[in-house]
Order: sequence, then structure tokens, then C-alpha cells
Amino acid sequence: MRYRYAYEIKPDGTVRLLRAYGRENVVILPEKIGDRYVTETAAYMFSAHRDGEPEGALYWEGEVKMAETDDPEKRWDILEQVWRAENWTACEEENDSPKPICGPELSCIVFPDSVRQIGRYQFYNCEGLRTMRIPTTLCDIGGGAFNGCRKVQDLVVRVFAGKKSGLREILTELNETLTVHYYEEDGVPHESARLLFPEYFEEAIENTPARQLVTEVHGCGHRYRYCFQNTHFVYSEYDRLFFWVREQESVKLGAELAIDRLRFPRQLSEKTRADYRSYLKERWPEVTAFLVKRDDPAMVRYLAEDEETSAEELDLLTRAAQGEGRTGMVSDLMGIRHRRFAPKRHRIEAF
Repeated sequence: MRYRYAYEIKPDGTVRLLRAYGRENVVILPEKIGDRYVTETAAYMFSAHRDGEPEGALYWEGEVKMAETDDPEKRWDILEQVWRAENWTACEEENDSPKPICGPELSCIVFPDSVRQIGRYQFYNCEGLRTMRIPTTLCDIGGGAFNGCRKVQDLVVRVFAGKKSGLREILTELNETLTVHYYEEDGVPHESARLLFPEYFEEAIENTPARQLVTEVHGCGHRYRYCFQNTHFVYSEYDRLFFWVREQESVKLGAELAIDRLRFPRQLSEKTRADYRSYLKERWPEVTAFLVKRDDPAMVRYLAEDEETSAEELDLLTRAAQGEGRTGMVSDLMGIRHRRFAPKRHRIEAF
């Protein structure tokens, strides 16, 4: 994918990006321009409401390629890679420049590890934004950076041990249901946790006799946004809040949250693991119907291969897949059942 960037050099010698241009709805920001690191993105950079184009800016353009895979299990590994523009060339003229990538057209943004600050109203009314990849060392979030972003579904984060994290600030800006794919940097990055954060919204209720407005919070998602000690995420606090999901949220959301924690059991205690598993067993018919309709083979396969899933539960899961016409899924489930519950053959020995 070919991009063009307007930028300026900051007093400390690093780069602030001002605008992105291209013909894609996915933006991959470079880690460097020349020998200068990109550390900041400017206010309104991806907003269609920006007044005019940057004045007096420098321009660079080049090819940035994204790896391809057909394996849905590796789709987050694609975004996890460190994107570097190694073959960038100077752009002498501004003729034939691609259009700005902004507003509803932007669907995915990939930040390099070098970025530490994003400007105010950065994604103002980027209604099409679905996926972001950020380093947690991005700690300086401008005011209103995510105003109007209501459809962000997945946040892929790279976590660097011992460094201040800006994840809490980003989560509090995004109040929709959101899945965080948690990659920890310890040599080879790997997805160590997958965390679902429920939605919440605030409503102002008028108390006429008292002549005042009372703010009511709906949904338990606001509690999940505060599972931090200083800037570090606390898994035990996150797991403790599952009580509120049981009471307030749908089985679909509860099942997804529970299965994600079981599949990626980072700092998951045995008691909490049992609680999540108990929740799934108690609602097994609803859980299986949801997973099959969602057509998520990875989650279905995990439950089918779990040693705590009984033959009867596996049969119910298979029947649900048959009812939805998921022939590939049915074949996989039947194979798993044969491996796990095939009748033992008795050998008759002659005397």
C-alpha cells in the first residue's frame, strides 16, 4: 500500500505527522521518516472537519506492505507486527497526490511503537473506525481524540513491561463494547490475553422537585475501565467484576468474555476459572446457539476440546451446528468427539 504523509519536524528533532493520504481505508503509520522517529500525530489528523490542508508542511511518500494470511487465528498477528517504512523516498512535488484518509472512510489505524502523543480531536467523527493497533507507551491523549468514534470493536495493544501505559486513558474514551488483544513484549510478542470490555453510557435525568440533573450510568462497562493500579492493568480486578456481567449483561456478552479469559488465561486463578466455566455450563444451550450463529470456529473448537466439556454437551453443540447448516464445523466437532469419546475396544486374549 502506498501512502503520502504531510509532516513537520519538532524542536527535539522528531517528527509530527499532520495528514495521511492514500487510496486505502487502512492507515499504517511509519516509525521513521528518514532517520527521524515519528513521535506525534497532530490535532484533527484523521478528521474530515479539519479546516484546509497543512501549510508549509514537508511531504514523504512510499510503499508500506501489510502481510497477508487466510488463517483467521493469525489476523491479529498481522496487526501486531512492527510496521516500518524501509523504502521511503522523498517526494519533490505535490502533483497527483492521493486523497486524504479521514472521516468515515478510515477503518483501521496502525501506530508504530515510537508514537507517544496523539493530538486533540484526532479521530473526530471517524464513524467507520473499527480497529486500532497501538503501543501502550502512547500516553498523551489529546482532548476529544475519539469523539464520534462509536464503532471501534478491536484494540490491539503492545505492552512494554516496566513502562508507563496509556491504555486506561484510551479505554475511558471508548465506551462501546470493545475487545482488547493484549500483546506482551518479551522477546517475541504474543497474545497473552484477550479482554472484553462491555459498553456503558451516561444519561442525564432531570429531578424536577430538586431542580437538578442526576447522571445515571447504564451498563457495567464503566467498572471495567478502572481495572488499573496506577497505569498497570490488574487481571484479578477485571475477573472480580464478572458478577456484574452475570446480573446486567446478555448471555452472548458473558459467554464471549468468559471464553476469551479461558482461552488466554493470563493470571487467571483456579477459582475464577471455575466460575467462568460454571457460567458457561449453566447456560450451555444459549452459549452453543450464540457461538454457532456467530460462526467462530476457534471458540467452538476450544469448548469442544476442553476436557470439562462432556459428551452430551458436545452433542448439543454439534446439533446446533447442524441446525445452522455449518457443515465444516459439524465435521470438526464429530472428529473431536471421536477422538475424545470413542468407545474403547476390548481385546480378547486366547488362553
